[in-house]
Amino acid sequence: MWLDRSNDSARLCESGGVFIKRGRRLCNKEAACARNRRTLPYGRRMDQRRTTGNSAEELCAGRLRARGWRILARNWRIKAGELDLIALSGRVLVIIEVKAHHLGSRRGPTAPVLAVGPNKQRRLRRLASAWIAGHGRRVAFRDVRFDVVGVTFDRDGEVVAYDHLENAF
Repeated sequence: MWLDRSNDSARLCESGGVFIKRGRRLCNKEAACARNRRTLPYGRRMDQRRTTGNSAEELCAGRLRARGWRILARNWRIKAGELDLIALSGRVLVIIEVKAHHLGSRRGPTAPVLAVGPNKQRRLRRLASAWIAGHGRRVAFRDVRFDVVGVTFDRDGEVVAYDHLENAF
């Protein structure tokens, strides 16, 4: 149900909260509902970015499996953030951050692997510590490594470049 409120468009959600498009005020249950329904005005761009990211992660996971790696987790999330891929290569636990972009994109760095700066590295380390604290006993590993995979797509969605930077930081 849509309500008119001065210059904002709002609607009631099932849990009784109000979702305001411009003010981005969400009740807890509605935040997830709004993303799933793609009611936000920039939903098309977010949907394209999510599709591109999922395609890159799927490609990366397939290539790692072909190399004999065991994928332990995909898109593992906690409140602090998300780890794209967690894999086991022999006795090494590998945390993989997957970055993707389209050829000729005006936003971001020239190569996707350059998008992982010091702040992102710090966050990935914290997330990896949390994952190991919760799941580390079930997996036998000797060392932890952080890799970054960059995937570049052309405008038709075909893979132009695939860069796997091992032990990136």
